[in-house]
Amino acid sequence: MSTRVLLFQLLFLATGMLSTLGAQWVKYRGAANALSFVTSLCQFIGMILVAALPPTKTYTDHQPDASCLHPNLSCLAPFMSYLRVYGPANIRGAAFISVLEVAGNLILVAGMFLTGSGLFMVIYSSIVVFTALFSRMLLPGRSLSRMQWASVISICFGLSLTAIGNTGNENAAASHLIFLGILVCIFGTAVLSLVYVATDHILTEGSSTPYSQCIWVGIFSSLLTLVAMLVLSIPSLRTLPLFDSDVVMAHLILILSSLGHSVAYFELVESTGGIATGVLQGLRAVGVFGLSHVWFCERDEGQCFTVWKGAATVIVVCGVVTFAAAKGMQEKGAGKGEYGGSLGAIPLPTDDFYDEDDDIPLGRF
Repeated sequence: MSTRVLLFQLLFLATGMLSTLGAQWVKYRGAANALSFVTSLCQFIGMILVAALPPTKTYTDHQPDASCLHPNLSCLAPFMSYLRVYGPANIRGAAFISVLEVAGNLILVAGMFLTGSGLFMVIYSSIVVFTALFSRMLLPGRSLSRMQWASVISICFGLSLTAIGNTGNENAAASHLIFLGILVCIFGTAVLSLVYVATDHILTEGSSTPYSQCIWVGIFSSLLTLVAMLVLSIPSLRTLPLFDSDVVMAHLILILSSLGHSVAYFELVESTGGIATGVLQGLRAVGVFGLSHVWFCERDEGQCFTVWKGAATVIVVCGVVTFAAAKGMQEKGAGKGEYGGSLGAIPLPTDDFYDEDDDIPLGRF
């Protein structure tokens, strides 16, 4: 493993943990709630800022495809012209994915605020499995091995322990809220996994490059989130200390964390495989779970370590890593080349994604 890859793995892990813990801190600070949507907006802005980084790959001249735009959206043509240096983009696909992205993200944020960041991250790590299951159902030529099915069963068992572990909570009201949050997180994870299935399909078609997709999804998701905030969040936002210096700083950190996470993601989808992906997801879940206990247990009993939560974490993380390892062996045996993305495998770009004078695949930072 090269030093470059190791650094990007550390960046991916650190920013993934920072995004979750930072959003939880903002909530405890009283500057966010399930209807404020500000932390979600920070994530999408970070995705857009990928466009501020100069691409290291020299692309062929991809002219913007204005025909894919509705006449009322012709104002986007100048942006498409600027972003063509990042490769072709499937605008309609990005718009569709953004609907799923925003819906899944807002559901997960609400779930995290109910369960706490530690338990949330354990549940969210199962998105690798949801992505594979939906890929098998919706995309042709996908299958799961026996080891992967066994991993799915173990992960489901681990997730059930997170619910069982809260039934004995002395505070019945808090226990019910956490149980509701677990269900919300599982549902949000399933919705967000569809984002990666749809992205998989679009990248397989060759109609978009990975990071042009990231930029356009960030743009559309930001617009959708702003609309949701105008409709649902105005009364709530007026009561939040959004302009306090520490809150402003926290939101800036969340934006930069999202940017760093996106950059690390696109480096790793090229250079690492499914096994490394599963290990990183497992480490992220364990790291967030442990730090949530250390930093937030005193103010929120739901963040404290328990035997049930510990057992659930071990089972889910082991299941995720085993699932990724089985997937890696399956791909190696089939001779398939796939990216091991942050949440699931993304196919290698087609030959159209390469410049004739450069054999470096697109999507590299």
